[in-house]
Amino acid sequence: MRAPTLLCAPTLLFALPLVIGCNERVAGDEQVDTSQTETSTSETSTSESGDPDPGDTEEETGDGDGDGEPPGDLIPDGEALNPDCEVSPGDHSGVCEGPQCPILEDIELRCPHLDFVNRIELGLTPSRLYVDYRQSWDEGSDSFILANGEVDFVAPLPGPGFSGQRNDGTLYRAGEGETYHRQVEGGWLQIPLLGNPVEFDPDDAEAVWPRPSLDDELHLMFAEALSSQRGGTKFHWLAPHDGGWVVEEVTVGDVARWPLVVDFDPLGRRHVWMEIYDEPEDLSFRVFGEPETQLPAFSGDAYAGRNQVPTPPRPALGAEGPPLAMLRAHQQNLVLLTGHDPGDLIETPIAGARHLEDRCDSDYSSFQAPCEPCEYDDAGVEFSNYELVRGSHGELWGVWLWISVDASMSSQQVDNTCVGSVDSIEATGELRIVELGADASVGRQLAIPLDGLVAFEIGSSSNRTFSATAYDDVIAVALEVAVDTDYAYPFNDDTNLMTRVMVIDTTLIE
Repeated sequence: MRAPTLLCAPTLLFALPLVIGCNERVAGDEQVDTSQTETSTSETSTSESGDPDPGDTEEETGDGDGDGEPPGDLIPDGEALNPDCEVSPGDHSGVCEGPQCPILEDIELRCPHLDFVNRIELGLTPSRLYVDYRQSWDEGSDSFILANGEVDFVAPLPGPGFSGQRNDGTLYRAGEGETYHRQVEGGWLQIPLLGNPVEFDPDDAEAVWPRPSLDDELHLMFAEALSSQRGGTKFHWLAPHDGGWVVEEVTVGDVARWPLVVDFDPLGRRHVWMEIYDEPEDLSFRVFGEPETQLPAFSGDAYAGRNQVPTPPRPALGAEGPPLAMLRAHQQNLVLLTGHDPGDLIETPIAGARHLEDRCDSDYSSFQAPCEPCEYDDAGVEFSNYELVRGSHGELWGVWLWISVDASMSSQQVDNTCVGSVDSIEATGELRIVELGADASVGRQLAIPLDGLVAFEIGSSSNRTFSATAYDDVIAVALEVAVDTDYAYPFNDDTNLMTRVMVIDTTLIE
């Protein structure tokens, strides 16, 4: 990829607009980490692209970075095999224009070879946005880099996913077995985990997830698949110590307890949010070395997969916001769970963030004819599409899809069941970026209309893929606007996947 030239001022800036609308700056990443309250930003040299300079010879030799990481093998950013996608500028002219517009990058991506995607991953750095998406778990992913209004399709990014980030913006990705990946200019280094102190069956080495601390000390989370024994996955936290590793178990007790998030908080504490498979509405939290805290169970209108915990701030410049935070849906509203310590967590509804009501049932038991029609007219946050991100000082931003749905459905009795069919359904919506206080108070906001938004079948929850991340004061968002499935309306043979990708400077939000 051609390295973008920075035409704006010093830190965290993309460049002035070229082909596809952007303004002046961009930045950031996805999964990040933290380590101590007093932080020190690493003094790393910078390449012309604005990203950390990996060293004079690292791309060619695969040498380590000098901070204790072993040498690795370079995986270059190769060209995509079939970049069968059309890129066009997104239209936000009704929201803002000019140098004070907070929308730095805005593209629409149409891919005829894809009907939908199951996952969109974002990695934001000071000069570019990495996007990785896939339609199914057993197929390879499609990847591209967005910078300066240009999109470069590259070979699928290595490893299972983004895992962490240094203060200077360097991204890490998990690796399979006993390896992980670090971003370098022109690609990724695949680095081996040396000296792993965990005793395990070699066939059960599943993945390594790098977790840099607030001061860029590299920690690792090693996932051990227990397939040869009783099934499940066991997670081990590897902390650096005297040139080796000290191990602490992440999953305390039953291995069926799945860690939703294992990371650092803005105070540098290692913590874990845990889901319990046997009790899907149960959630627990603990700071490493302390007892677990049981959190309030969900009501029936939300479920564990909708727990959204922000990654640590990058660069870590302070801790203005609450160290512990989670966004989730409860009693038909988005709520913010915040606190300083596990014992003082408070859950507060967010004003103006109601959830969509339950929709019409497409099939329901009935022993009387005629079956009743259903009229549906509602607006709110779409069922699964919200995220919580942090700025570099620890401040919180909620990112969600607000959608209005107007639908009608008729039904006819088949045996003893009323079978529904959609007569009409229309949807309009907007992406909302909302500043949130520790008490769930709403601050600055930005709303961006989304043209061509599909609605999902009444009687079903959303199948839309939605992702957001932050670096410094910049937020990146990607979501499916249009998909081609039997559950989305309108659908026809001409409808294909359309994804909207945006990068937003929160300092310009009024």
